[in-house]
Amino acid sequence: MTDYHEHMEMNDAEQLRLQTDIRQALLEEAAVPDAHQEFLKFKHAHTPRMWNRSLMAALAAAACVLAVVLIAKRLPSSGEGSESLTVYAGNTVSEKEVSIVVGGEAVALTTPKAKAHGISIDNSGEVHISPSTPVADEDRATLLVPQGRVARLMLSDGTRVWLSADSRLVFPSRFLSNGPREVALVGEGYFEVARDEARPFVVNCGSMQTTVLGTAFNVRNFETEPTEVMLLKGTVSVSTERGDSLLLVPGRAASLGSDGTLSVSDADADVVTSWMRGEFYFDGQTLREIMIAIGRWYNKSVVFSGTQHLDDRLHFSSERTLPLTEIIRQLNDISNVQIAIEDDVLRVY
Repeated sequence: MTDYHEHMEMNDAEQLRLQTDIRQALLEEAAVPDAHQEFLKFKHAHTPRMWNRSLMAALAAAACVLAVVLIAKRLPSSGEGSESLTVYAGNTVSEKEVSIVVGGEAVALTTPKAKAHGISIDNSGEVHISPSTPVADEDRATLLVPQGRVARLMLSDGTRVWLSADSRLVFPSRFLSNGPREVALVGEGYFEVARDEARPFVVNCGSMQTTVLGTAFNVRNFETEPTEVMLLKGTVSVSTERGDSLLLVPGRAASLGSDGTLSVSDADADVVTSWMRGEFYFDGQTLREIMIAIGRWYNKSVVFSGTQHLDDRLHFSSERTLPLTEIIRQLNDISNVQIAIEDDVLRVY
């Protein structure tokens, strides 16, 4: 039996997947008899002399055959959703702390050099930009937020910005006294804009712009996902490079499609802003969207072993402070997939 066990050794992820498939298959096959009860009946019907290695090996082989038959009925046929797909690529080198670049120079937030640029941090951890000396029009700064972190920023005009993980905001050290107040976002940010009717506030996201006077809204502009603006209060104007524009009302979101067209839909503010509360909160979002958010927060690449579960929709909530292993356990309990960490990659089977 030693050779048999050595041959059947599996790593932890394979054992976990096999156990899950067997458990689910057995639950779904109502016609399969209770194997344990049948085994006891057989045992009582025969004398102990009959229990030799050959018989035990035969029973083990039969059990394996049954498991394989049941699992085979659950697996997709060859070619059906079998192509691996990477939906998020983590950074191989990632910073651990929020940082800022001013005039092309990286500046630590707590140093005297930062203070000389008008950068400070209050007791709550909010970064303040308030230069005490005149600055040139081209004097711009970039706040960089790594995976697993969020940041809060108060701009020189009093506008507050929350930045999500893996995001960056480019902004002037001081807004001009006339003309629009313009910033550029890559990633995700929530804005509470200080009202100034003479100087509209503009968020540039590549080919889409959001223009406001004073309001609260959330913007998503990740490179591999549709750009989206969700309005919480007030009014915003959303426009594109090709000339399309629309006005949003609270509770609605505008999304820029891959073909450059704008579309509008209802949006759940609790879902959209859950990252600000330190939560994962999904209410019917796809497994693809959920896994991208988790991969981005924990800086792990996410690979689906097939495409059949990408659009599965789940209701899931958890705290972002939990270990990744606990998040995976919770998702495995409520979904039809098996998620495992293999070679520092999140793989969805």
